[in-house]
Amino acid sequence: MLTGRTINGKLLGPGQTLVCLGDSVTTAPAGYVTTVSQTLALKFPESPPSVLNAGAGCNTAGHMLARFEHDVLARKPHWVTIMAGVDDTVHELQTARQAIKHAQSETSADQFGIAIEQMVRTAKAADVRVALCTPNHVEDHWTGDERLANRCLRARTARLHRIAARDGVLLIPTGEVLLTAARAAAERNQPLRLTDDGLHPNAMGHTLLALAFLAAFDYPLDLSSL
Repeated sequence: MLTGRTINGKLLGPGQTLVCLGDSVTTAPAGYVTTVSQTLALKFPESPPSVLNAGAGCNTAGHMLARFEHDVLARKPHWVTIMAGVDDTVHELQTARQAIKHAQSETSADQFGIAIEQMVRTAKAADVRVALCTPNHVEDHWTGDERLANRCLRARTARLHRIAARDGVLLIPTGEVLLTAARAAAERNQPLRLTDDGLHPNAMGHTLLALAFLAAFDYPLDLSSL
């Protein structure tokens, strides 16, 4: 369970700094980070939280760990969110030439988990609060092996849940929100595309990511309150 400081009952307050660390999903122009920043600016016009995008394309969790000091801690944030897993999975499948075995997938998930755990420890040692975001699923119009990719992503998602529960950090179920929306639409025979390329969220996908993100910080998007 997440414990610690709140401001007026909220996890993230006016004037605070939030760094969003991630891969190509996070770095997307006009993506979820932009929506979160703009929404919080509307809620706190006099002293909005500073939401900084530290996404980088083709980044695995290991890459993020390597730049954690420079791209996160150097900015002296109150919070860091970590969204990893999609590019880890793509890298894993490409490296294995689409022929990775299940046991190898588990090993890769372990390496992913080790990097995440190190970032959590480093952040907590610097008195920076951490939120882990689960990765989005791969849709069937991706050019790679969609079933294998999603199996790898489920392993990484499970690892994130275990780390969050053990270390008492916030878990944002961003991936689960997208998957739930897609399944609900399919049940109504109204297929919902949440990516343009099967891998990276489109505008609707980023909207859902932002909604999950804001709700986790106890700022559900209620337009009547803006």
